[in-house]
Amino acid sequence: MNNLKDTGERLMPVSLGKTAVEHLHRYALSSELVRGKKVLDIASGEGYGSNLLAGFAEHVTGVDISEEAILHASTAYKKENLCFKQGSALDLPFEKETFDVVVSFETLEHVSDHQKMISELKRVLKPNGILIISTPEKSVYSDQTNYFNPFHEKELYEDEFIDLINLEFEFYQLFYQKYLRGSLILSSEGKEETLNFYSGNFDRFNLEGSLEQEYMISICSNSKLTVRNSDSFFTNEEMDKFLIEEMISKRIKKIKSGFRYRLVDFLFMPWDLIKGFKK
Repeated sequence: MNNLKDTGERLMPVSLGKTAVEHLHRYALSSELVRGKKVLDIASGEGYGSNLLAGFAEHVTGVDISEEAILHASTAYKKENLCFKQGSALDLPFEKETFDVVVSFETLEHVSDHQKMISELKRVLKPNGILIISTPEKSVYSDQTNYFNPFHEKELYEDEFIDLINLEFEFYQLFYQKYLRGSLILSSEGKEETLNFYSGNFDRFNLEGSLEQEYMISICSNSKLTVRNSDSFFTNEEMDKFLIEEMISKRIKKIKSGFRYRLVDFLFMPWDLIKGFKK
């Protein structure tokens, strides 16, 4: 049973909606990079991500600032190569050069001192270790939508994100993530050369020439990276079911809004009332 409080920002694994698919795709992308490695998962929250990574890694430690989250995760997910500890991304409870891989998804924007956080993540990484980090792209996530997330302390534009990475890491690969009835992650090297986006219906087309990424993901290291630049797409297994349900729901709503349906409903209303009295 999941008794962990839903804060409104913490992802709870109860439905496979947009946010869940985005988060799961990031972990799926990381699964190849953590194989046989000692891994730290920052802001592990409910624990589902650390648990998934533990299926590939030698050992995974999930860290979260919330004592409630750590207690829940420790109870909900039990594996010999998985543990959870309370701690802050700005002051991690580990010796330097402890981990092969550090994973930090949607954590950076929750702190104001980005430089201190990136330095702390670098501190606990081994010299040839890898950091996999993601954060919203402010121009798309907030500026275009006029959206303010009360849980975010400081969001970054792409150039600011790259400058931050360069403070501690010599090599990095940048990826862009966007939700399209599933989660799409593209390498920055082929972002605008290999894929165009089109949408529309029987009335019109919307021709979108390039990707407006909502999230940025960077794989960073001080050793030369050998990560594949392959693009990827993630969708939940029940997406078709959700689409069908959505289509049927819209169809029923359209029928009920029609004049004939409302007329028939009005004519049969007295009969329905009579049946109700008879019962």
